[in-house]
Amino acid sequence: MAGREDRQLRCSFCNKTQDQVKKL
Repeated sequence: MAGREDRQLRCSFCNKTQDQVKKL
């Protein structure tokens, strides 16, 4: 994972924004 810069990037497998992934 890129870390905090991943905020704007999206997951390669979930294809969701860091905000959506953090809710999971």
